[in-house]
Amino acid sequence: MMSGWVNHTTVGSAIFEPLPTFTFLHRYARSSPGAARHAQRCHVLGSDLAGVVLRTGPRVRNRKPGDRWSRTA
Repeated sequence: MMSGWVNHTTVGSAIFEPLPTFTFLHRYARSSPGAARHAQRCHVLGSDLAGVVLRTGPRVRNRKPGDRWSRTA
């Protein structure tokens, strides 16, 4: 495993506190036309990521393919 942690956002969503995740997202999706994209059948929990860079765009200077990268938000 490259990295691992437990994020408070994920824990809160998993135990449906303070509001069930899908209830919140479906309510939010009705709030404006731009928010409608949040009414999905699935939801990716958390705000952290980790992985290996596969490719970059032409303006990326601080990462290259093969770099390991992780971030917590």
